[in-house]
Amino acid sequence: MADSIVVLHVDDEPDFAELAAQFLERADDRLEVITETSADAGLERLDDGADVDCIVSDYDMPKLNGLDFLERVRERDPDRPFILFTGKGSEEVASEALSKGATDYLQKKPGREQYEILANRVLNYVETARTAAQRRRQLDAIESANEGIAILDADGSYIYVNRAYADLYGYEADEMQGQHWTLVYPDDQADWVREQILPEIREEGAWRGELAGLRADDSSFVKDLSVSTTGHGEVICTVRDVTEHRERKQALERYRTIVEAMGDGVYALDAQGKPIHANDVVLDMLGYDYESFLTVDLAELYDPTDIERFEDAIRDLLADEGKRLETVRATVESADGERIPIEVSLTLLPMPDGEFRGTVGVMRDIRDRIDRERELETYRNAFESALSPIAIADADQRLIAVNEAFLDLWGYEDEESVLGRHVSEYWADPAEAASVADEVAATGEWRGQLEAELADGSTKPVECAASVITDEDGELTGLVSAFLDASERATKAAELERYETLLEVVPDTWRASSRTSPASRAGAVTSTTNSSGNTCRRRCRRPPSRPPKTPSPTSSSTRTERQRRSSR
Repeated sequence: MADSIVVLHVDDEPDFAELAAQFLERADDRLEVITETSADAGLERLDDGADVDCIVSDYDMPKLNGLDFLERVRERDPDRPFILFTGKGSEEVASEALSKGATDYLQKKPGREQYEILANRVLNYVETARTAAQRRRQLDAIESANEGIAILDADGSYIYVNRAYADLYGYEADEMQGQHWTLVYPDDQADWVREQILPEIREEGAWRGELAGLRADDSSFVKDLSVSTTGHGEVICTVRDVTEHRERKQALERYRTIVEAMGDGVYALDAQGKPIHANDVVLDMLGYDYESFLTVDLAELYDPTDIERFEDAIRDLLADEGKRLETVRATVESADGERIPIEVSLTLLPMPDGEFRGTVGVMRDIRDRIDRERELETYRNAFESALSPIAIADADQRLIAVNEAFLDLWGYEDEESVLGRHVSEYWADPAEAASVADEVAATGEWRGQLEAELADGSTKPVECAASVITDEDGELTGLVSAFLDASERATKAAELERYETLLEVVPDTWRASSRTSPASRAGAVTSTTNSSGNTCRRRCRRPPSRPPKTPSPTSSSTRTERQRRSSR
């Protein structure tokens, strides 16, 4: 029987022991009695693991009497019911038995009634012991629970708190027993509990929600509280600190909001490469709804070579714990067959147990970027191959890029020799050059001529056209300048000046005679056009018969014009 009660009866009189067993079993069919005739035999029975619910023992026995037997039993089990059932006892023996842990003392008397009394007491003590054992098991379970558990009486005072409950509030368990529940609530929260929660508990018998908890050090936390009532008017409270959980939940919600609001697509794949999440950007880019995307096979999205790139990136991330991110360029195919160039920043899902769980990717449509890169490459090629020297400086007026023509003009072998230096360092008058750079930054452009200082220390005139570089908001980000070697132009101007000087000393009479002489008609004097586009008259044969006495009437105006051109 599931609720049977096993009684070990020890008495040195075998006949009496057998008779007592018969009467006990007749008194209640739940009782099952096993008998032993000595305390040693009874102890051996217990040591062999007999499942005994109650022990009934005689007092006056040889070798070990009933009290000695009691002491040995209590060494093994302090809670098993033990009844001293004897015919030779006294109040003194009874007192000593109870002091040593006996559950009861019963004097043997004639008649069957005594066995009914004994059977009734065995049943009561075993039921009490079983209830106590069950309560201990429950308390042990409560004590070992991670959640805080407390029991309050009908007046709201603690009659029991487990270790987790006391630790949660920063008290010792015995400090809380007898205290009112308001001990662990801020004043305003306690008022709300009285007005809102207690009436619901009385009406419904239970309540659950989140409240503020107050610790012994006056710090507070968010707790998940579950309250229920028992049939005896007691209240059972279960509480958990959910501050960290709530913070994680709020953080997760923030991250989810950020992911959904990002301009880039975000998706996640499990360890087998199956989609488990995607934000709206990914879905809009690829033309899927959420449910359809979760069923997509990677082979439908990527070519085998691209899939291999992703697998290589995952292997690199798994092989190097310090690496958090890998960037992969690929081409993804949308639901309608459009092939879209993308760049994916790939990272691993958290692996708390070291097991690979999948990946998270931030996907960017780079079609515009590729177009910009191509355009930039075109500009870069034009910049590098331009015949005119070009230099670019940052907002601090330090060179960040020059082309080959610049290096050739200034006589430097490589760009490392010039990059990072201030633009004023390449001119014979650095102060003037710095002033020009400031003027460009202030006005937006400048054109003029400066004297350049070359790598070998020599100088030459250089014409410069400079303008500013700005961002989308119109903020200055740098300067760009193009240059022209003006020394060749100066050489041509000097040659022209020599021709003009020659013309100035030709006598008017020679010019007049040359217009009518046979030599003139024969081409003695010819006209040529120099590199500057000016027409010069040149004598091809013999010189004039005499030197001029006076300058040409036009010499003054010619000199003035030459000076004007030179000043330009």
